[in-house]
Amino acid sequence: MHRQYREKERTYWETRIASHAREPKRLWATFDALLGRCRPPNDPLFTADDFLASYTAKILDVRRATENSSPPQHSTTDCRLPSLNVVTSEELRRLVLASPPKSCELDPLPTFLLQEYVDVLLPLLTVLCNRSIQDGVLSPSQKRSILIPVLKSDGLDPSDPANYRPIANVSFLSKVIEKIVAGQLITYLDGNNLLPSCQSGFRKFHSTETLLLRLLSDIYGAIDRSQLTLLALFDVSAAFDTVDHEILLNMRLHVSFGLSGNFFEWIGSFLHGRSLSVVHGPTRSRWVPALYGLPQGSVLGPLLYIIYTSGLASLLAEHAVLGQLYADDIQAYLHCLSSNATSAVRAMSRTLDALGMWMSSNRLRLNSAKTKFIWLGTRQQLAKLDLATLAAEFPSYTFSATVRDLGLILDQELTLAPHLHSLSRNCFYQLRQLLSFAPSHAH
Repeated sequence: MHRQYREKERTYWETRIASHAREPKRLWATFDALLGRCRPPNDPLFTADDFLASYTAKILDVRRATENSSPPQHSTTDCRLPSLNVVTSEELRRLVLASPPKSCELDPLPTFLLQEYVDVLLPLLTVLCNRSIQDGVLSPSQKRSILIPVLKSDGLDPSDPANYRPIANVSFLSKVIEKIVAGQLITYLDGNNLLPSCQSGFRKFHSTETLLLRLLSDIYGAIDRSQLTLLALFDVSAAFDTVDHEILLNMRLHVSFGLSGNFFEWIGSFLHGRSLSVVHGPTRSRWVPALYGLPQGSVLGPLLYIIYTSGLASLLAEHAVLGQLYADDIQAYLHCLSSNATSAVRAMSRTLDALGMWMSSNRLRLNSAKTKFIWLGTRQQLAKLDLATLAAEFPSYTFSATVRDLGLILDQELTLAPHLHSLSRNCFYQLRQLLSFAPSHAH
C-alpha cells in the first residue's frame, strides 16, 4: 500500500513539474509546495490580533505624523474618461479562463470549478459584472479582504509582526471585475500618455529589468564621461496601506486624470466601505473597516498607487535629478565629476527634503532609516572622492559599499561580483534542497 502511495505521489509531482516547465513562476511555486515551504505555520509566534494591532498602529502613526502637513498640489488635464463600458460574454469568458485558478475562503465556489463550468455560469457572471459596471457600484460582499502576513525577507525576526507584509486575498469575482476596469483604465492612460515615463511598475513592456537597464545605461554613460554617479534608493513606510482615499479620488483620479461619471463612481465604491480580517495560522481576527490604503493582492491596487504617486516624476525633474520609479520603489541619481561631489550631495539633500514634504502632504512617509546612498564609477574616479569632507558636511549620510536595487546587488565599481556570489549561493541551496528530496522519488 505504501509503495502504491509513493508511486502515485511521484507521478503527481512529475506531472505538475512537466506541465509548468515553460512557466518559471509556477514551476518554482511547485518546487516550494513540493518542499513544504508554502505551508502556513501551525504554531505561529504571534496571533492574527497581534498582527492587526501592529498593522493598524503603523497606519495611524503615519496619519498622525502627517496630519498638519500642507495640502497636496496636483496637476490638471483636459482628457476625460466619463464611462465604464460593459463587457461581452466572450470577453468575460476569456478573462475567466486566463486567470490563475487561485481561490480563497471568500469564494463560494473553487475557481477551478468555476473555470471548468464557465459556459454554464457565464450568463450569470455577465449579468453580475455588467450590473456592477452600469450602476457604478461594487457589492459589499466583493469588498472584503483576508489579510495574510508574509515575511518580507529571509533573515528577519519571524516573531515580530512588523517584519511581515499584509497580502490581501480577495474574491475571484472581485478580481475579474477589477480586470475589466483596469483594462479600460490602462487603455485610457496609455492612449493619452498620462503616466510618467519613468514609472516602470505594472505597465505593459515595462519591468524591473527595463528599469535596471535604463539605470545602468545612464551610469555607464557617465563613466564614459569620467563622471561618478550618486544613487539614492528611497523607502516609503507602509506605502500601499496609507494611501488617502479622498486625495486619490478627488485630486488624482478626478482632477489630474480626468475620470468622471460611472467610472469615477465605481472606483469610489471600490475604495469605500472595505473591510478586512487577518488570518495567521489557526488564529483569526475580527472584521474591521479598511479606511485607508489599497489592498495588496488586488488587481487595481498597484495601478491606483502609481496614479496616486504620479507627481513624483515632476518633483524629481524640478530638482534636476534623474529618477526611476517601480511602484513604491523610488530611486534618484545624478552624475558629477569627483571634484563636484559635495555639490552633488547637497543637491540630493535638497531633493530628499522636497520628497519628504511631498510625501507628507500626500499622507505618506519616507522611511529615512532604509534610505540608501552609494557612489558608482570606476576605481580611479572613486579614489578621487574626498570622503572625509563629505562626512564632515553631511554627518547623517552614510555611503554604502553595496545596495540591493530591485533584486540586483550593485557594488560601487559595478563588477556585480556580490550579486553573482549571492546568486550562486542561492542556486546551490536550491539544488541541495531538491537533491535531498530526489532519492525518495527516484524510479
